[in-house]
Amino acid sequence: MFNHKDTLPTSSFHAQILGTKRWHICSDELNDPYMYEAGDVDWFNPDYVTHPLALNAECLQVDVSPGEMIYYPQNYWHQTINLEFPTISLTGSLVTKDNWELMSTKLQSYLGIVGIEYNITTQNSLLLRLYDR
Repeated sequence: MFNHKDTLPTSSFHAQILGTKRWHICSDELNDPYMYEAGDVDWFNPDYVTHPLALNAECLQVDVSPGEMIYYPQNYWHQTINLEFPTISLTGSLVTKDNWELMSTKLQSYLGIVGIEYNITTQNSLLLRLYDR
């Protein structure tokens, strides 16, 4: 996967089921000036001639193996690469009282883009049930 921030305003967790995955993670506030645009820098093989500001980024890399989990907060930059094949991961996004309204707005926008009829009652009901858990 290319280096990016998630488009939905959530924190995420990833549980590794099979195979090993390498993660490159960078905080947003500290590193935004050095990230360029999503996908510009391949952090597993960076080209510092083309992207010299990337040398200033303070990030971490970690390998996640089966039975392990990784978490990153909202708006963190991240890139992954599978180190083994096959690789299976389970991922989830955290919907909270602080981000569910923005999530609702973003989801409504995305559904309109792909031509799915949007039903606010159904979506809010789903988000409220997720939040109550």
